[in-house]
Amino acid sequence: MNNETIFNFTAEIFSSDLHAKRISSLSNAVTEVIKNGYLAVHLIGKGLAQAKGLDSKHPIQ
Repeated sequence: MNNETIFNFTAEIFSSDLHAKRISSLSNAVTEVIKNGYLAVHLIGKGLAQAKGLDSKHPIQ
């Protein structure tokens, strides 16, 4: 599964209840948990940064 597939799935489920930015955040968290199996917020942020090629401090703040 890639981030786009997960985003589309979460958008299909939550688009009537959540703002697009929240759906994006949720899909990013789900992608990271599936990829690495981490449920700690800090580790999810670090993994997300690595997966998207971002500076590690940005997804964590």
